[in-house]
Amino acid sequence: MPTGQDAHVSMLLLSEQAKIQTILTDWMHEQGKMFRAMEIQQRRLIQELAEAHQTTLEQLTSKSSGSPDVLRSAEGSQGVPSEGVANLPRETSTSFFRAEAEEQKSKPPGHSDNELPRLVAEEEPGDLPVDLRKEAQEGFLQELENEDCWLNVWKRCSGLQTVEKWASSYKKHPGGWGALLMIHGVPEVCGRLRSKVENYSIYSALFLSMSVAMLCAPADFLVRSVREEHVWGSAEWWEARIRERVYTYGFLIGTAAHTFCILLAMCFVDVLNETARDSDVYRMFSRGQGFNATVRCQHCFRLGCVADYIAMLAACGFMVSWLEVAIVSLTLVTCSFVLYRRVSKRLVTSASIVKYWRSDLGGKPDEDDPYTLEEALEGFKCRAKLNRDYIMTGTQGRRMSRDLQQMRKSQLFSVPDNSGVPGSKAQNAAARLF
Repeated sequence: MPTGQDAHVSMLLLSEQAKIQTILTDWMHEQGKMFRAMEIQQRRLIQELAEAHQTTLEQLTSKSSGSPDVLRSAEGSQGVPSEGVANLPRETSTSFFRAEAEEQKSKPPGHSDNELPRLVAEEEPGDLPVDLRKEAQEGFLQELENEDCWLNVWKRCSGLQTVEKWASSYKKHPGGWGALLMIHGVPEVCGRLRSKVENYSIYSALFLSMSVAMLCAPADFLVRSVREEHVWGSAEWWEARIRERVYTYGFLIGTAAHTFCILLAMCFVDVLNETARDSDVYRMFSRGQGFNATVRCQHCFRLGCVADYIAMLAACGFMVSWLEVAIVSLTLVTCSFVLYRRVSKRLVTSASIVKYWRSDLGGKPDEDDPYTLEEALEGFKCRAKLNRDYIMTGTQGRRMSRDLQQMRKSQLFSVPDNSGVPGSKAQNAAARLF
């Protein structure tokens, strides 16, 4: 295992390599811009020379219409054979120069050759060759990618110093959601949480629709039982009063529990949707006790189901005897619970982070599989350190994101060490940041 000092030295060397690579990339980019500027200047020089030559040819042609000797003497003075000019295909040879001249005249009045260093960024797309236009587009895309990388760094690292102590004490958490956040990341865990609480709220709404209907429009036999007159204090009178209240109170408790489950799930999802950064989700589970919110949602759903079931048994007592209701319901509940318990226990105890992995909360992990999150915690601390060193200071943030992007592209973290293990602990943690 590498020591803390070795990990720090490795991080410094990797940071130096990334900076060198960034400097060389910037230098090559500047050289490319200078080359493109020189290329455009050469094109314009050739264009101006061609225009001057074309103007001379047109003037000589206009004068040679009255006196052919003038053209021949001018051509001879320049060392050009007269028959070469006589046989020159004017329409073919001058089409390029005329097109270039028209292009030069169409440029805006404020255009100046002193603006050439801005070349690609200020040239119209149609004025650039295909290869230069493609290179310019790639440069713009690279800038956008750098901006996205910096935004991702800020979103994942900003504010982590407020929950670093809580995350470090992951063995004291009442549940496993904090550990799952460090292992799987915020997007994955948020999706799981939404799915869990939304499922409870959806099924609570189904039970709620039934219980409200049974309260507002009770069955006819229940209404007739209420209207029957019994001797006050007799066994029949007490039986009718007990059934009425069990029926009414059962559905009332079920309605309240399922309503509370729906409201709690809606509140949880609303707050989760309003979180801006990863640290806000962590804080939602540390200070906001988000784990207890999910557990209460689960308990309210189960309480409502039990209350509705008891009220349903009371309604069945109006049609058959109490003894039959007790025997049949007890048999069904016992069989269902035994089967459910057997299947669910195998699933939970073999995969749950609490029921399997955490021995302090009743889990029974294998002997060679202790509950430790050192690798995930190292990645969390790396992000917190980036936040303290760059984001909180407000300096070199975008340069840092570009360095990280270059390090990721060059795959510096995938180089194995002498022992055959891919990188040190700090390198592996930094590689998992993004």
